[in-house]
Amino acid sequence: MLFYPSILARHGVNGTVNSRIVLDRDGTCNWSLTKIESADPHLRIFILHLLKKVCDENYKKYIGQRVQTNLDMSFAFSISEKPTTDELVRQNQKILGNVLLFFRNSHQSVAEWHLGPFAGMFPIPIINVDFEWLFENFDRYVDHKDPLKEFRPTNEPEAVWIQD
Repeated sequence: MLFYPSILARHGVNGTVNSRIVLDRDGTCNWSLTKIESADPHLRIFILHLLKKVCDENYKKYIGQRVQTNLDMSFAFSISEKPTTDELVRQNQKILGNVLLFFRNSHQSVAEWHLGPFAGMFPIPIINVDFEWLFENFDRYVDHKDPLKEFRPTNEPEAVWIQD
């Protein structure tokens, strides 16, 4: 379920999100004790959305008789010049102590340029139509939709927000 939303990568949104899900003795998520920490609110919303899906499951058979179980996770989102290989992604997704580490990367070159609906690569004299820009701005200008709306904070009191 974890991916790097292309709209966030295109807008240069990157960083790390640390979260803790607390499971009660019934194997359900206790949202009042759940924490999501990140300097970027867009990534916090994305991880909250992901954790809501994770918490749809019941984990009673995995927690035994424990009264409370903490699940700590760290999500790293990175934009780089060089594309990463699957091996690098596998190396960065692991369990370290009691923390699950996840890594996602988006490739963007400093030689890329974008000018409205056109895109290209310096110094190659080729101009392409930027279909992602057209799709995003069609929604923005024709349908009057904010492409980042789903990643903006709402008034949902389902998780505790802690800013760095």
